[in-house]
Amino acid sequence: MAPKRKRKPQRDKTNRDLNRETLFREINRSGFGTERYLPFSREMVARVKMPDIERKVEMAWQTLEHAIDLKDYRISLLLDSLQEAQEQRRSANNAHVEIIDRTLLAHQARLQRIDTLFYGNLETTLAHKVRRLKDINDCQNEEEIALRKINLLVNYRGVNASSVARSTAISKIDAFMEDGKNETRIITTQLQNKLENLWNHLRNIFSDYLQRTQDRRKAYETIKKKDEVDLQTITRQYLRTATLLEETAKFRETIHSYRIESAIRIREITQQANSFHNIYRETNQRFASGCKIDKHRITSMSKEYSRTVENLKGWTMKAQRILALVKISRKYETQDEKILPTIDCHPALQLPTTEIDVPLLEMVTT
Repeated sequence: MAPKRKRKPQRDKTNRDLNRETLFREINRSGFGTERYLPFSREMVARVKMPDIERKVEMAWQTLEHAIDLKDYRISLLLDSLQEAQEQRRSANNAHVEIIDRTLLAHQARLQRIDTLFYGNLETTLAHKVRRLKDINDCQNEEEIALRKINLLVNYRGVNASSVARSTAISKIDAFMEDGKNETRIITTQLQNKLENLWNHLRNIFSDYLQRTQDRRKAYETIKKKDEVDLQTITRQYLRTATLLEETAKFRETIHSYRIESAIRIREITQQANSFHNIYRETNQRFASGCKIDKHRITSMSKEYSRTVENLKGWTMKAQRILALVKISRKYETQDEKILPTIDCHPALQLPTTEIDVPLLEMVTT
């Protein structure tokens, strides 16, 4: 019969329990550590995409600034074109007004010259005709006076002369009177014909003058109507320019209000952009500090994990050796000295109950 081995003391059992508890504690700590640092790793993976947001925000900000610059440039171009149009309109209106004034003055001067010339010609012709009529009347009066003198002389001579001489004188006087009457009749008919011709000529001149005055009046009426139409067009253009100036003033007011609103919006956008940049800077700083902390924690966790793995490997080797020794000791135990097997409730730590190979036994015994 083989000799009995001494029973191991109770101290080995307590040490084994303590080692088991420490092993379970380390395993639980590793599980808690992985559960604890899992959201940090997920957040780290989610934060990697932050620079894309910055790039998009910068692109949107650049496009917004470009659009605002284009709008300001268009507004400045529109204002310049409006000012140029106003200046051109003013210059054109001034030129039209000057042309119209010059034409009116020229028409007035021409009409005055025509009136003065017409009235001067009419007065000269009338004075000439009146002078000729007066000369004709004076000649006729002188001839009548001469005839009366001749009659008086003949009568005076006939009174003093004898009856024979008187009869002869009367006969001569009668013949002379008849001749004088005939001459006066001829002269009067000639003068009447001349007067009628002069009157007809004067009537023709007066009718021509009336016709010319009517034609000139018609031309003056047409020019006056044209001037009225031009004045109406000028007034319409002036009213249109006034309305356009009012519209431009209103448009300038709207542009000024739009500039104020755009400046307020740009200020708000810049404030939002600055706040966003500050938030982004703070998040980057927090992300960098969090990355550093996470790296430090991961390195410490990896070190602790490697230590726990090494400890677990050592404990498993020790447990395998103890199990081999227990199985070897069972072969040499009696019925009274039989050691009860240890039951572990943890499924991960259940050791295999198969027999150890001979090389393992040799390693344990050594």
